[in-house]
Amino acid sequence: MVCGRDFDAQMQVFMCHQPNSWEFAKVGAIDDEINTYVVCPFDNTIIFATKNMFLHRFDRSSQRILSKWNSYHTKPICLLALNNSATRLATGSTDGTIRIWHIGDREGFVASCKLHTSKITLLRFHPAKALLFSCSMGEVDLIVWNTETGAKVTTLVGHQGNVTDIAFSPSEEQFATCGHDKVVLLWSTENMHRTKIIPTFESLQTLAYLPPGSLSNHLPSKANRDASFLITGGQWGIVRVWNTKTSQCVLELRGPTNHSSDSAALKNLDFGMHSVSRLTLFHVSAFPENPEVLLLTRQSSHVELYNADTLKLFHEVSYWCVFFPSEVHKFMSPVLFQFVGEIGPVDKLCLVGAQGNRLVLADASANLKLFVRPPSATSSSGSWACQLVQSPHFGVIGDMAASTCGQWLLTGGHDQSLSLWQLIEPEDLSGRPKLLSRFFAKNAHDAHISAVSFARDTSVVFSASTDGILKTWSVHQQPSEASDDVTCTLNEGQSVRNAHDGAINCMHVSVNGKFLATGSRDKTAKIWSLESVTTGGDMLPRLVGSLVGHSRGVWSVCFSDHERVSSLFVVSTPCGVSIIVLLTASGDKDLRLWNLKDLSCIRVSRGKITCYLSFDGHEEPVYQAVFISKGRQILSCDQRGLVRLWNLSSKGESTLAAASKDARPPNVLEAHEGRIWTIAVCPDETGFYTGGEDATICFFRDTSDDTAQDRAVTMEEFTKIHQEFDNLLKSKRFSEALRLAVKLDKPQRTYEILHEISLLEGISPGDGAGVHRPLEKALFGLIPEPPEPGQAPSEEMAQRLLKYAVNWNTRARTCLVAQRVFNWIISNWAPERLLAWPGIANSVTAFIPYTVRHYQRLNRLEEQMAVLDYLFDESRCNQIIEWTESLEGASDRTPNATLSGKRPSGTCMMEVDEVRSVNCTPGDAGV
Repeated sequence: MVCGRDFDAQMQVFMCHQPNSWEFAKVGAIDDEINTYVVCPFDNTIIFATKNMFLHRFDRSSQRILSKWNSYHTKPICLLALNNSATRLATGSTDGTIRIWHIGDREGFVASCKLHTSKITLLRFHPAKALLFSCSMGEVDLIVWNTETGAKVTTLVGHQGNVTDIAFSPSEEQFATCGHDKVVLLWSTENMHRTKIIPTFESLQTLAYLPPGSLSNHLPSKANRDASFLITGGQWGIVRVWNTKTSQCVLELRGPTNHSSDSAALKNLDFGMHSVSRLTLFHVSAFPENPEVLLLTRQSSHVELYNADTLKLFHEVSYWCVFFPSEVHKFMSPVLFQFVGEIGPVDKLCLVGAQGNRLVLADASANLKLFVRPPSATSSSGSWACQLVQSPHFGVIGDMAASTCGQWLLTGGHDQSLSLWQLIEPEDLSGRPKLLSRFFAKNAHDAHISAVSFARDTSVVFSASTDGILKTWSVHQQPSEASDDVTCTLNEGQSVRNAHDGAINCMHVSVNGKFLATGSRDKTAKIWSLESVTTGGDMLPRLVGSLVGHSRGVWSVCFSDHERVSSLFVVSTPCGVSIIVLLTASGDKDLRLWNLKDLSCIRVSRGKITCYLSFDGHEEPVYQAVFISKGRQILSCDQRGLVRLWNLSSKGESTLAAASKDARPPNVLEAHEGRIWTIAVCPDETGFYTGGEDATICFFRDTSDDTAQDRAVTMEEFTKIHQEFDNLLKSKRFSEALRLAVKLDKPQRTYEILHEISLLEGISPGDGAGVHRPLEKALFGLIPEPPEPGQAPSEEMAQRLLKYAVNWNTRARTCLVAQRVFNWIISNWAPERLLAWPGIANSVTAFIPYTVRHYQRLNRLEEQMAVLDYLFDESRCNQIIEWTESLEGASDRTPNATLSGKRPSGTCMMEVDEVRSVNCTPGDAGV
């Protein structure tokens, strides 16, 4: 099986190689963007047309291109067609031309067909004759071409709108065409004349003939059994079967909209995701019991495979890939099928099931999608495999809510109806759950239903509509005696007229079941007492009060899941009674927390202005906000596709003021490319799902525990390593300490160790020739022993040390250690080895200018030191002369000593003479 889908403005093609495993893999051999493709039915080849107007013949088994040639079209190719024998290929381009090619041993150009003036929209070979049928955009006639000469054979005139498809009968005596003119025309193959007109009252996109003998289970009469049947699909999404002899519709299969062909609602139903885009009949040898397969494709990229004889869906399991279309997905059964393609904007997500591990999605359609085992933090086998659940709703589902037990689901639609669903869990793990509609309340409101909710005991449900009306419904369940089915009914209780002045967007029931909160586009949220509802009274909610303060509509209301929440939110009364709070989110970019005791606003967090808390908030309207972590955190999503996690309190804080001192900014998660409408939190709070208008689902796993464990392990390792490091330094084992510092990538500690070694070794040149100084010994300790004899040792630490030295060399205080490291490297490694080091050129380039500056600085310092030495010598010489003269003057003042023949102490005279001879200049010797 080969399928293609548009992804990021280009087509991607996926193939299934083995029918028994149903493994799909992306075709990656084509480098250019793929515009279209066609599969040869007789061999393993696929012909691709790429954006550069080239044709590629690709072999699926060997995954290689067999041939490639230029199509010589002036504009990109939009359509490809092969005849039944796979010997002729037709290419249709947006330039209005058609080219016919021979496929086989001698591939080449055959003919060119030039009559169309716009993009080719239809291209089909006759199954038995050498004829080609084509139509272009804006034209209502079909042109028939001779595939050998390229000459026009005839023009089929009859349609009043664009022709969209053509089908040939199994007997090849007639063929049928359809288009947007809401009719099917039957033509004779022999003379190309129109034989019959079948009005369908629907813009058709595709049609196909059913094989002879089909529908025996639906049409047992002999007259119908021998008739020829034509199946059509188009605008309404309904598949209808027509008897070509009587021109009557004998069978119809309702589509996702669940409308019949005579429904008045279809008159205003235009083309959409529900519409049928293609019907194709295949003979599949992998299904020997039912080889004739009818493949139906919808605008939403949903693919459904039916038994062509009975028109029954082979299997109801469907699969959908959210983010990774190149991922390989395995299917559960060799007989499918329904492939769920792209979804619409995600309006609501709900987790159902006893364990809350089933995900239900409501998008821009009337149907639901049930993800049986979605990705989760607790399961490693999660996948985006889902079931398409047919819904009784006629319009888009506006809101959805799950019961506290996870077994029941309530949906409200734009068709003003309510539906109550039950989830049937399988008895064994290999089974599949079923989501069944147990009750459908038509015309439950007079306007679109915009919000629904369950009471805590599931005996009462609430619904609200865009006209501001709030209704209560009682749920009655009656088990069936014959089977495990449950009969449910919804009985309307009371209605609150003008509950809000605008559309009600959301509602939520408190954890104790005593209050109901509603949010509206009238910029207010209201609290309703459910005392009379829960006690079996008049089923009428009583208004407690209104929460006024938002400047835009309120899109989300949420009570805390814990009645006695964190002290950050609880306002203690004199009696010590704890009051729960309500969280609201609005289009004014605000999140607000409300005290239910006096209906006052406790906190406001917004982008520019804050009240009590300095949070950098949302910059766009906020559409949903929920409590997590027992009320200590908040998750919120906005129009920009961002999810914010607000940490509202610190453990151990007891007062509002104390908590506000430790205000922390929220964690911002980029989730979607547009509005995020919904958040679904896992019951165990190990993760949450988000859905938005970009038609994607994101799952986020809570990594708080992992982060805490990693932090604890990191701190333990940090403490252990630093203790070892300190022990090495205290024991003067500098080589080992240096190796550890470089291994931990700590440049500052590395420098301190090298500097300490330099101070310890002093100014002595060494112990002798060939003996390394202490610094060199420590540096050589960075080179580990080679793992095996003959292998070169690792140079990673030396390379890392060189990076440190480059940085140290930029400062005069650390340049000496850097120069010694650099000298050690260039002295012990050959230039050839150094050139192989990563970034060696940048390191040397960075070393040179700073080394020149250091050299110039040292030269200036040497000159200054010479001047200082000269000044010092001169000053000492002058001091000695003055001292000597003072001594001579003193001797002149003691004549008695001279006359008596006594001289001063010999020691003193000798010291003076020695000082003169040593410190005086030769010119001063005679003084």
